[in-house]
Amino acid sequence: MSMQQKLLEAHIQFELQQWQPEQLSASLRNELLAIHEWLESIRLQDLVTPEILQETLSQIFSQQATQEQVLELIRDGGQRMRGYLETHAVFVETLIPRAIPDLIVERLSEADDLRDQMIHEFVNSSIYAKLLSEVLYNSLKNFMLNENMFTKKIPGASKILKFGQQFMTQSGLEESLEKPIKEFIQHQIQESIRLSETFLKSGIDSEMLGEWKDQLWEAVAEQDLAELWDKIPESSSDIVADAAETWWEHLQETVLVEDFVEESVKMIFERYGELSVKNLIARYGWDEEGFVKEGIHLLTPWFQQAFETGFLEQRIRSHLEPFYQSETVAAILQEDETDVSSRSVKG
Repeated sequence: MSMQQKLLEAHIQFELQQWQPEQLSASLRNELLAIHEWLESIRLQDLVTPEILQETLSQIFSQQATQEQVLELIRDGGQRMRGYLETHAVFVETLIPRAIPDLIVERLSEADDLRDQMIHEFVNSSIYAKLLSEVLYNSLKNFMLNENMFTKKIPGASKILKFGQQFMTQSGLEESLEKPIKEFIQHQIQESIRLSETFLKSGIDSEMLGEWKDQLWEAVAEQDLAELWDKIPESSSDIVADAAETWWEHLQETVLVEDFVEESVKMIFERYGELSVKNLIARYGWDEEGFVKEGIHLLTPWFQQAFETGFLEQRIRSHLEPFYQSETVAAILQEDETDVSSRSVKG
């Protein structure tokens, strides 16, 4: 074995010793401490520019493979959630703390314009108009055809009402009256909607919202999520994924995705661009000890596998071999041999 090969093998073994199981934690700790200290002098904008980050994110969002993976995760996640809830007792109040509906109602109570707009959109929808029309028609019909507290208080009204009921039933007048009554209600529906909107805007205040919230929470807080989930078809996860795919394809035909990425990148660099990376990660709870601890926890299985499978030695050898086989090292060794020979001759 040549001197170059001997030096190469010795160097490789030295490097591998630093990453053996008994030395791995200490070696990782030393390197992570050095990296953490180095990050004090490195700013976020030194590592990546806004242009590069924006281009990278845009490419990720536009890749079909990425979209398919996300959709598959949605489908699989829905199925796994169903399986989990079938074997675990999880209640609504376990998942959602009481403070959340309280906060929502508090904020909604303060947002007068938003609340009024929501009421306006709801009462002016075709669904509400149809609902109101049916309620008014059936209320009027029931009043005309059935005994009630008002007719009982009016002398002779019950007899007249019973006669009218028989007459309408036997003559088929009830069916013939349905159309004109509904047409009348339809002509009056806009006024009814206007009155509904006025009532709701003046009546739905913080007190009423609070009462409604309390009633709703009392009804659902102790419900088992598995029971609620059983009411959702198993194909719902596919429906959600298909809807997400359609929505995402639509967004990509607009400028919204690009604009969103651009604005997000601007926000990141305006807020964090001048910060050192060390200070940046400290803001998210990673001080020196946390950085080192989490780094060791994350990297240890990677280095263990690389060491045990021989991949680490392969990469070290690939990195060092060209150097030890270079003409530079050969010349140095030749020079040393010449110096040794010269000293031997002089001696």
